[in-house]
This record gives sequence, C-alpha cells and structure tokens, in this order.
Amino acid sequence: MDKGVNPDRKSPLISMMNTNTEVNRNGVNERATESSQLMLGNDTVEDQAVRGRQPVTGTTRRKYSREDNRAVMECYFESRPDVRGYRRRMHDIWRERGGFDISEQRLADQVRTIKRDDWFTEEELDEIKETIQGRERRSEEENESVRVDEQMNEVPPRLATQNEPVIDPAVRIVRDPTSDMEKDLVDRIIEERNRLSRDRPRLRALRHIERGKIIEEVKKIDKVLDCVEIRDVTELNDTIMACAKIVTEKICGNGERRQTRGPPAWKVRLQQKLEDIRSDLSKVVECRGRDFDDPMRMRLEKKYRIRNKGYDVVVEELKQDLSAISQKIKRYSERVEQYNQNRTFVNNQKRFYQDLQGNGNNIAGEAPDKEKSKEFWQGIWSEPTKHNTNAEWVNRVKGRLEHVDRQEDLSITADDVKKMLGKVPNWKSPGPDGVQGFWMKNFRSLHELIRIHLQKCLEDGNVPEWMTSGKTALIMKDPAKGRQPGNYRPITCLPLMWKTLTGILADKLYEHLSDQDVIGDEQKGCIRKSRGTKDHLMLDKAILRDSRKRMTNLGICWIDYQKAYDMLPHSWILETMTITGMAKNVIDLIRNSMRSWNTELEYLGEKIAEVKIKRGIFQGDSLSPLLFVTALIPLSILLREAIQGYKFRQGRKVNHLLYMDDLKLYGKSKTELEALVNTVRIFTSDIQMKFGLQKCATLVMKRGKKIEDEGISMPDGQLLQDLGEESYKYLGILEADRIKMEDMKEKVRKEYYRRIRKVLETKLNGGNVIKAMNTWAVAAVRYTAGILDWTVNELREMDRKTRKLMTINRALHPKADVDRLYVSRDEGGRGMVSIEECVRIEECSLSDYIKRIEGNEDSVLDSFIKDQTAAELKKEKVIKRTDGWKEKPLHGQYPKKVEEMETQSWNWLRSGWLKKETEGMILAAQDQALPTRNYKVTIMKEQGSKKCRMCGERDETVMHILSECEKLAQGEYKKRHDRVASIIHWELCEIHGFRRCKNWFEHRAEPVLENNDVKILWDFNIHTDRVIEARRPDIVVVDKVNSQTMIIDIAVPGDFRVKTKESEKVEKYQDLALELTRVWKTSTKVIPIVIGALGAKYRIIDWMALLGVDVKRYTLIQQTALLGSANILRKVLSIPA
Repeated sequence: MDKGVNPDRKSPLISMMNTNTEVNRNGVNERATESSQLMLGNDTVEDQAVRGRQPVTGTTRRKYSREDNRAVMECYFESRPDVRGYRRRMHDIWRERGGFDISEQRLADQVRTIKRDDWFTEEELDEIKETIQGRERRSEEENESVRVDEQMNEVPPRLATQNEPVIDPAVRIVRDPTSDMEKDLVDRIIEERNRLSRDRPRLRALRHIERGKIIEEVKKIDKVLDCVEIRDVTELNDTIMACAKIVTEKICGNGERRQTRGPPAWKVRLQQKLEDIRSDLSKVVECRGRDFDDPMRMRLEKKYRIRNKGYDVVVEELKQDLSAISQKIKRYSERVEQYNQNRTFVNNQKRFYQDLQGNGNNIAGEAPDKEKSKEFWQGIWSEPTKHNTNAEWVNRVKGRLEHVDRQEDLSITADDVKKMLGKVPNWKSPGPDGVQGFWMKNFRSLHELIRIHLQKCLEDGNVPEWMTSGKTALIMKDPAKGRQPGNYRPITCLPLMWKTLTGILADKLYEHLSDQDVIGDEQKGCIRKSRGTKDHLMLDKAILRDSRKRMTNLGICWIDYQKAYDMLPHSWILETMTITGMAKNVIDLIRNSMRSWNTELEYLGEKIAEVKIKRGIFQGDSLSPLLFVTALIPLSILLREAIQGYKFRQGRKVNHLLYMDDLKLYGKSKTELEALVNTVRIFTSDIQMKFGLQKCATLVMKRGKKIEDEGISMPDGQLLQDLGEESYKYLGILEADRIKMEDMKEKVRKEYYRRIRKVLETKLNGGNVIKAMNTWAVAAVRYTAGILDWTVNELREMDRKTRKLMTINRALHPKADVDRLYVSRDEGGRGMVSIEECVRIEECSLSDYIKRIEGNEDSVLDSFIKDQTAAELKKEKVIKRTDGWKEKPLHGQYPKKVEEMETQSWNWLRSGWLKKETEGMILAAQDQALPTRNYKVTIMKEQGSKKCRMCGERDETVMHILSECEKLAQGEYKKRHDRVASIIHWELCEIHGFRRCKNWFEHRAEPVLENNDVKILWDFNIHTDRVIEARRPDIVVVDKVNSQTMIIDIAVPGDFRVKTKESEKVEKYQDLALELTRVWKTSTKVIPIVIGALGAKYRIIDWMALLGVDVKRYTLIQQTALLGSANILRKVLSIPA
C-alpha cells in the first residue's frame, strides 16, 4: 500500500489533528485542558503570535494528503535545511505557494513526522530533492545572464571596512538533532523559551551547589544549542534563561526561588519534645499526693514509673532532660550558624560584612510610603530637562576640544565578549529578565551569537525595550531619619545583556578619552591605573601643608551636588559625548535607548512604582559612571582656563579637584574663590543641576592661619556657609585648615577595634577569621596610610590590642609566638596583617606611585617620597618575621625540626578550616607553649614535678601527651588512630565498589569485605603456618585480578618521628609480606600511612597514590589527626596538675 496514504499507519501528529476538532472562534478547543492545549499546540492566538508562530484561523484542522506531504517536503528542500533559519524560509515558501494556513512550528513538526515514519521512500525523497535542485539551477542560470548585463553598467560596490562588518544572524547554520535525546532537549528548550513570554520565573542562585555538577548539566545543553534557531537578541536572552531553568530544575527540582523556610525539622522536633517534657514536669509536680487511680497519675506512672523511682527522682530526671535538650538545640543552632556564616563569607564577603554591620537587610516595618516615594522619584527622574544650548561657555569648550579626533564607529569582537563575560560575577542579583552571569558565561556556544546580536544592536542604534528596564531596590540609609523618601538609596539591577553591551562600550570609550587626553588630571573618578581618592588626598594635604609652611593666603570651597547622578539632563550627556569625539554609532545607541530607560522601584521585593528615567544616568552598569565623568569634563576645562588658583613654590597651579561629583576649589584669596564658585555656579545652572547647600562649605586662610568669614553669597540670595570651628569630611578624611589628625586617628582606631570585635564574635573558621580581619578591619587603617601621620608607637599599640582581643576571644594563645602570627600560612604562620607593616608598606607604595607618575622632577608631593620601595620593605619584613620565629629556642624548635626531616605540615593552615580556638591551640602546641608540667617548671620556673600527670614516668611535654604516654595508648590514641584508618577504609570501599556511608565519619568498617575482584580485611589476624609476631595490620587489600596484596598500617606518632615511623612500619610487616607472597601466591607490598599528631607528613601522599586513594583526602586525614590531638590536649590539660 502507498505509504503516503496508509490509513492504518497514522502519525501522532495526524492522530492529534483528527481529535478534539470542536474549535471556538479563537482556534482553541474549549474542552481541552490547559496541559492538553500545550501538548496539541492549541494555543491562543496571542500565544501563537510568539516568535516562530503564526495565528491560526477559525477552521478545523485538516488531514494531510499525499500531495500536501509532497508539497511540504518540496518546501523543506527548497529552504536549504542545512543553513540556519530554514524553518522561517520554509514557512515563507509554503505561503508563497498558496498553501493552507499553518504555523511555522506545525509545518516543521510535519516534516519531522514524514521523515520519522517513512511516508516517502528514499528514492521518492531523492526525486523530490532533484526536482527542487533542477529548478534552482535553471533559475540561477537565468539570473546569471541578467546579472552579466547589469554589471556592465553597475558601479562597483564600496568594500566593507574593518569597522563595518556585514552581520547576518541568519547565516548561522542550525543543524538537525542527531538523536531522539537531542531532539527532546531542543524541543524542551524551545518550549521553555516560548513560555517565558507569559511567565518569567526568578530562578534560584546555585552558588552553594557543587560547580562541577552544574557544569556537567550545562555542557549537555551547550552541545545542542546549535540546533536551536535564534533570530534576535530577545530570543537569545530567552534561550539562555530557558536553558538556565532546565539546568536548575534538573539539579534542584523546582527551579524557582524558594520562599523563606521555617525552622528546620530537627529544631521543630526538639522544641516539641521540650514542650512535652515541660508539660509532663508540671503535671508530675501537680500529681504529687493524688490517688493512684487518678487518670493523669496513671498515665504518668506508666510513662515514668514514679512508684519505683520516687517523685524527686522523676522530677530531677525531667529537669536534666530539659537542660540537656536545651543545650542540644543551642549546640545544633551554633553549628548551623557556623556553617552559614562560613558559607556566606566564602561566597559573598560583601554580604557577610553587611550582615556584621547590621544593614544586610532592611528593617521590617520601615518600608517607605508608596505614594510619597513614587512622587519623589518621579519628580527627580521623570521630569525631562535640557541644558542651556545658548550658554557662551559651551562654544568655548567646543573650541578647546577641536583637536580631539573623532572616534570611528565601534564594532564588537569575540575577544570583547570573552573579556567582558570574564568580569561578570556568577550569582549577582539579576535584572528583571532574571538571567545571571553564570549562565551567560558558561553557555559558550552562544558567545558568538552574543557578539553578533550586540553588534546588530549597535549598528541599528537601538535595543529592545526589555534591555533598558531596570529593577531598583530602595535601601534605607539612616534608620534614625525615618521613612522619608530621600533617606533611601536606590540600587538598580539591569539586564545582563545590556550590562555586557555597555561594559564593552565603556572600555572602548575610556580608551578613546585616555588616548585623546580629554579627562584631565583633576578628575580621578573612573580613572584606571590611579590611586583614586588617595591622589586627591595627597595633593590636598600638600596644599594645606604648603600654605601653613609658607604662610600664604588660601581660600577653599567644598561643593556637593544635590542628587548629582539623578539630575543630569540627557541632552547634556549626549552633547558631551559628541564634543569629546565619541563614536557616532554609540551616541545614536545611547540617544535611542534613553527613550525607553525605566525602572521598577521595589522594597524587600514588594513593587512600589514604575518610573521612567527622563533625566540622570541609568545607574547599574559600568558605562554610566564614565558618562557622568564625561559630563563634567567641560567644567574642568573652564576651571583650568581660569587664572585663579593656588600656586606651589614649584610653580604648579591647582584650583580644583574632582572625584566623580565631589568638587573642591582652591584660590589664593577669597576674591579668587568667589570667581571660581561663580564659574561653577553658572555651569551648574546651565546644565540644570543644583548645589546641595547643606553639604557645601567655605574656608579662608590668611598668612597660613584660618580666619572667620561670613561665607560666599550666591546671586539668588543663598549662602555657602563658612566652615567655622567645625571640620569637613572630604573623601572620608576630616579636615579644615589642616587635616584633623588626632580626631581622625581616634575615629579610625574605634572603627578598627569595632570591626575586630565583630569578626572575633562570629563563628568563622580560623582561616576565615584572619582573612576577615585582614580585608575588612585592616582596610579601615590602610586607607589613611600616607594621609594621617601615624607614629610607630601608635601602630604598635594597635597591634598589641589586636592580639589582646584575639586572646580574649580564644583565637590566640597568650603564650603563642608573636612573629608567627604575622608569617604567611604557606610558611607555617597564621597570615595576620600587622598594622605597623601594613601602614609602612602602603606609604612606600604611594611613594612608588608618585615616582612613576611624577618622574624625577621637583614634585609638589616630595614629602610623600620614601627611600625604600614597597617590594623591598615587604621582603625585609617577611624575612625578619620568619627568621625571628624560627630562631627562637623554644618556639622555633618545631619548624626547624620539621624542615630538617623534609616533612611538611602546613596544608591544614592553608585550608584554615579549623575553629579559631582549635587552630590557636594546635599552633601553641607546636610552639611548645601549652601549660604542661615540664613547661611550668622549666620555662615558667614554678615549683613542682615535671612528670606526666597521667603515667608519672616521663617528663610531661606536648609530644609526650600526644604520642608517648602509655596511659593514653589504648584509649585516646587508639580512638584517633581508628578515625584515621576509617577514612582509608572508606575510600577503599568506594574504589572497589563496596557499599559505604555517604559521610566518612558515619562509616563502620566490617572485618571482611569481598567480591569477585577484591577482598578487604579490617583489623584481621592473619593466619600463617609460621610464627610471625606482626600479623595483624590495620587493613589488608587482596587484588584477585592482578594477584597483588597490600598490607596497610596506620600510625599517628609525634611529628619529629614521622619519617622514622614509616621505616619502622615497613620493617615491622616485612616478614608477613614475605609469608603472604609464599602462601597466597601474590606480590605483596607494605604501605605505611603515617601522619604526625600535629600534622607533619613525609611520604603519605605517595603511599595514598599507590593505593589509588584520592590524594586530596590527605587534607582530611591531617585534619582528623589534628582534631584527635586537640581533644587529647584538652582532656589531659584540664586535669588538675
């Protein structure tokens, strides 16, 4: 029978077309459920109008005849299916031929059905293909003859330049899926992508999921993305989001963000148990003296056996149960808190520090008033303004910038996309589109499409509206000021596609401004390879010092702009982009995109209002700060032209400093200062911005001394007030006629100690505690280095108090070595940054920077120059600290002996996972600084015996307690040994396919494990026909396939005996190895696994590799031994001496 019309062999598609044919006027089966509509394709007209679909008519579906199917395949072959975009072309050809109305998707589905179900033979398909190819050849020949005639009179087309690439997204070849699995995945991606137009979920951030697990799923999808048709940047973004949703659902089930969960199950269970015990306790007390036949007493009697135990015993037991469960809840809660704090610190330090400050989240119940907030922000953003185009100074600025070369139109390269995506954080809060950086970075097969479509946006000079829609969270600044709208800071999140585009453009625009030397030295905002605010603070300090030293006149004015970033007119942004010579295609893109800039105000996830951005920069991307800096370039040009300003002895004139919108003016008199202020006022007025008068101030000095002044009056009657006796906070530093050294030092010290206390009060692990203090607390002091004149005693006092606070919080042993605290963890120290060394190195670093930018000229910053470079000083301090520690007779014993034995013990320090208390104890033990009897008598010169408090036979040293005391051998030593051995056994079970627990500490080794390939014996007494003393090793592995036997024995000796112990173990079991070789007919090897009680190792990694055990497990073994040792030390030293 003809395959094309076989009635008994209907495809699933035709079967679906013959069912549910009752269709309403919108083409949707009213009886079908929503899920069945999705399956059958019976979407609404609006849904089918999504990309790739055409509206259906109100007629019923029809069956495909053989002629229809042939026409479908002709359209398929004519559409060039091996080239990207074939489905759209096939649908266009179908409509041109007058085919009945059908959507693009359904037409493609029919092609798949025809090919899958073999409705045409191979010969028939070849014949159809030949027919189409013959038509194309004839058409091509006709067109060729016409082209030859036309070319005779045609002007040769202009060749595309390098900056004008021909972009045709349809050129991307879309291959057909090669398997059912690929087809299903492609269909799922397209289905999810189409669904995003109706419902856009907010996905979970997978920052806490193992990266390898996510990448594995990402690669599966990445391989089939070349089967997905993507025609524009919107489809591209939706494809990324759809793929992200599929991966997230695969890993986490429902991919949408989870709502805030209640208390964990263990806590609910224990709290319920606590309530039950409290209830029973009160009932037991209440039942005292009641009759035995009382129902309540009978129930309590059955539960607690009150008659046998007595009331007092039962009451005491219940009270102790209450106490024990309460402590368990507290202990478990602290453990959870410890885990969460360390996880947050590792994944997002900024968030961790915000939580420490107490402003990680807004205070519930302090939401801003919706109507007032909407009115406030619409009043700022939604009222468009234009700068004064007739201002005289505008033409002057244009004249000064006539020399600037016009930047050629920009194009986006693959390297640009790769470089920008490399900077994108993985899990930062997304914009309204929901796409996070991780997905855009790791779906690598789409990177070329990102380049193509972003280039297309740049060429078209516009972007889709969704790319310029933001989401603005309002963050309260000062809780004391209440709910007024101005007390909330807007933080805007933009779509990542827009941020990628503007980030690439920002880099290229900055290069242009830098090459043309347009920005000027007075502006340090957004300036790369500079010290930012430090540049201005050093120059400001030099001006104030020079004025006092030379007793010259000086006028100062601090100017603050009111809502500077939000008030800038769009017309002025575009004007400054033009006069600074930026690329025309970028200007066109910004101009057109400005029309659709908008954001949705939120507070704690609750929508407040949607606001159009008609003025101000579109905050949230890396281009906006550069546009703001560009908008103030004309101000710097006008001020630079002014004759007013302060002159140094060397002749250099300075009349203003700018850091973004922070402006400071200098004049040699009040008259000059007024002239400068007037210039700034005119500029500010013409660009429709305003001074924030509350934060503006003036100061006048005569002959190097501050004088009282009434301030500077503005033409509108407003006054820039004189600073008076107060101080002004300029770029974080308090100053007036000079920097307020003592006030600032006291403020910095308080902030530094506050941060140190905050960190030490957390439950961070030892390594993270040190990192937090180095990065957060020390930063408060480092910023002032070179600006404040710190003395040696002041810095050393801060270091001493830091160590004292660490000791109080049990992070540092009081007798531990001081130098070791500041040695890097790679060298065996704790890696703490010394305040003294930090400040001195930063001062030398500033000196190096000044030498680099100023050269050998007579610089106004000579007072900051140091003889030594930062690298030289740092190297000197490192050597001094390391040698100072190792050369000490007591504290230096451990590192010297460990180095002599060629062993290593610092891996656990590098990982830094131990609690700060345990880390401090282990280091004190290595320093021989724990209060053992030997230490008290020998070092502290106390009266008493040096003998061990446990065995009473040998001197009680740290090493004796940890590995040499006979009283501890069968108890604590064996427990520590068995924990280490359990890790090896657990790993061997995994390697050889035996069942094991998920966590190693839950593992219970069985005496014998055996399968077809391997036999593993645990603590088994090997039977031999000869007398062999050592025949009970910890583990024996018999490889039946390769006829090999491995005798494994574990030891945790004192660190100074690690190397010797390995040799002893090999020698001890050598006789057994020879016997097993003879009896079992296998090659036998002795493998010692030896780890020092305080973490030292020799060849353990090599032995582990021989076993096939992951060498990364060495760190786990080391940590287990250290925890066992710490437990032994605590128990022994807690016994009264």
